[in-house]
Amino acid sequence: MKVVWPACDSGKRTLFALSLFICLATVQQTRAQDQLPELVRRIKPSAVAIETFDARGEKLSRGSGFFIDTDRIVTNRHVIDGAYRAEVHSVSGANYPVRRCSVESPRPVPPIP
Repeated sequence: MKVVWPACDSGKRTLFALSLFICLATVQQTRAQDQLPELVRRIKPSAVAIETFDARGEKLSRGSGFFIDTDRIVTNRHVIDGAYRAEVHSVSGANYPVRRCSVESPRPVPPIP
């Protein structure tokens, strides 16, 4: 198939090409947004809230995390730093005391490009 451009100046061609690109990009973004509710529905059960407390039982912080196994949760280090005790609250309403905490890396994980 051969694309034939109408007789017009290059500015109009550029504007047309840019408009076409924006339309196609919008369609792709809309498809991704349409899939978001399904993604949220699938991952929501693995999400948890984490509350940390000091030695006197006063709340230090609240953060989020997610299950990576039936007995393992991942969260950010700042959520648990300085905590004496922590509790995990699941989406289902269940609460679990944290029994053991380990830090895998003393450095932050670099962002994914």
